Formats: sequence, C-alpha cells, structure tokens
Amino acid sequence: MHGTLLAARFFGVSVLAARQEAIARHFADRRRPSGAAQFDTVPWWSGEYTGAPLIHGAVAWFECTVWRTYDGGDHTVVVGSLLSAVRAADADTAGVLIFHNGRFQPMTERAA
Repeated sequence: MHGTLLAARFFGVSVLAARQEAIARHFADRRRPSGAAQFDTVPWWSGEYTGAPLIHGAVAWFECTVWRTYDGGDHTVVVGSLLSAVRAADADTAGVLIFHNGRFQPMTERAA
C-alpha cells in the first residue's frame, strides 16, 4: 500500500465503524493480497471524485489529492488536500473504530 499511495495523485480514506474491526484487521495483515486484489473480499465502491476505493458501512469518507509527503522515520506522512467529505446518515449512532493502547476499540462518545 505504501508504494501505491506514494505513486498516486489521489487517495480515499474510510473512517471505519466500530463494527468493522474485521476489515481493519484485513488491511493490517501483511499477508493480504497486494494491489487491487486486497479489496476483493471487502465491500467498496469507487469514489466520485478520485475513483479511490471507499469502504461500505464506514462512518465517513474522504477523497483527497496528495498535497505533500514527509519522512516519518519508519513511515511516510501523507497530507492530502480535501476534495470530498461525506458522513454516513447513521454516523452518530454507529461509533468509530480506533486503535489505541495496542487494541481496536469503539469510540462512541462525543468529545465535550
């Protein structure tokens, strides 16, 4: 994914719902297929502006152009320029999946 993202002009971000931990684990698995094949078992559609894959059932989706990249040591920080932002109709009740303290967990409360 790293090489693909760095070579791309566009990318999509899907903010996964708390119930989508299996999908997050799929993309975190280094043994998953590479390239487009990694999406074969995941429900997705092409973003309207970029054609980037966006995951069905997510809480929100962003489509971006690659604006800048920065060396992050053992990774690359990619900063995008936002083209589109969409929130799912049930976003307030679905909860967001986060990875914190070494595990996936739901984040369902709004910050005060």
